[in-house]
Amino acid sequence: MHLWFIVNPWVFSGIFLFWSISYCYSSNQKTSYLFSWFLWLDKYITWHINKKIFYVEKNFVDGYLSCKAEEFLQILEQNDFDLHDTSTTSSRIKMNIVVAGEVYLPTNLDKAMCLEDIIFLDDLVIEDTIFQQDITLRRCSFKKQLNIRDTSFSKNFSFIACRVADQCRFSNLRIENDLTLKRSHFECPVEYSKINVGGKYYSDDCWLEGLKVGRIPLVES
Repeated sequence: MHLWFIVNPWVFSGIFLFWSISYCYSSNQKTSYLFSWFLWLDKYITWHINKKIFYVEKNFVDGYLSCKAEEFLQILEQNDFDLHDTSTTSSRIKMNIVVAGEVYLPTNLDKAMCLEDIIFLDDLVIEDTIFQQDITLRRCSFKKQLNIRDTSFSKNFSFIACRVADQCRFSNLRIENDLTLKRSHFECPVEYSKINVGGKYYSDDCWLEGLKVGRIPLVES
């Protein structure tokens, strides 16, 4: 059952307007109630626009929410559908999601982001991006290429228990605090170069091309 009329401001406002006018005529309090209605409508529409709520058909496949790349970016931006932890301002996606289509993250993100249990069917590209807060990728699966290059992290960057099936590139990265790379599988060659870490580097229990290598050496510029 789709409750789209609840989040659609025009339909909901129309119902409220009809009720208000009917009530005003019956109670002979037209001015005060209409004025109250206009105030309420202004606040509601303003809230709706600021939240940028959008309606997306929820399509679940084997327990995973299936969405397109643009829908996934909207979820990240809008913190919608209870996929994030409401106790924090960060985008903490904690539901299983399958994303179809190439994903290009925005070039400037000022909030923390934690992506967990997400399957990317196509490329994920993070390029020429500035992250102002902590960034974490945990238990994510990348079916095609993962490219993180020419990017700055103002705080920490963590890549934990992820699996990359195609080529992977970590190149020309500047991380002000700590870099964590643990328990991840890289099934194809990895370009891992020109990385500057201002804090500590943690790495263990990683696999490269089917071989357990443990710690991946840090290659600095």
